[in-house]
Amino acid sequence: MNSITRFPIARAMTALTVIVLGLGTTQAAENDVKALHEALTLINQEQQAVFQQFQMIQQLRRANAEPVLPPVGGGPPGNYDDVVAAKKGQAEREEDYARELRDLYRRHRDLEQEKRPLMESLRRLRQEAPRRSGG
Repeated sequence: MNSITRFPIARAMTALTVIVLGLGTTQAAENDVKALHEALTLINQEQQAVFQQFQMIQQLRRANAEPVLPPVGGGPPGNYDDVVAAKKGQAEREEDYARELRDLYRRHRDLEQEKRPLMESLRRLRQEAPRRSGG
C-alpha cells in the first residue's frame, strides 16, 4: 500500500481542519468537529472489525494446533502417507494463520496511526472553540 492510499481520511480531514480554522467561523468549526467525529467513528468501526477477525483467526490457529493423531481403537492403523499429509496441511495452515494475524495486527496499528491526526485536530478545535465564542 503506498503512502497516498494509506491514510486518505486523516489527510483529508487534517486539510479540512486547516481550511476551516483559516475561515474562523464557529459554524465551520462545528461542522469540522462533526466531520472529525464521523471519520473517527468509521475508523473505530473498521478497527473493531479487524480485531474481531484477529480473534477468529486466533481461535482457528488454536484449533489447528491440536495434534494430528491416528485413530485410536480397534480399527486398522492409519496410512502413513495420510498422517504425513495431515501434518503438512496443519503446518501450512499454521503459517497462513500466523501471516494473517501479522497482517491484521499491522492493519489495526495503521488505523490507530490514522486516528492520531484526527484526534489532534479535534483537540485543537475544542481548545480554540472557547476563544471564538468568548473573544
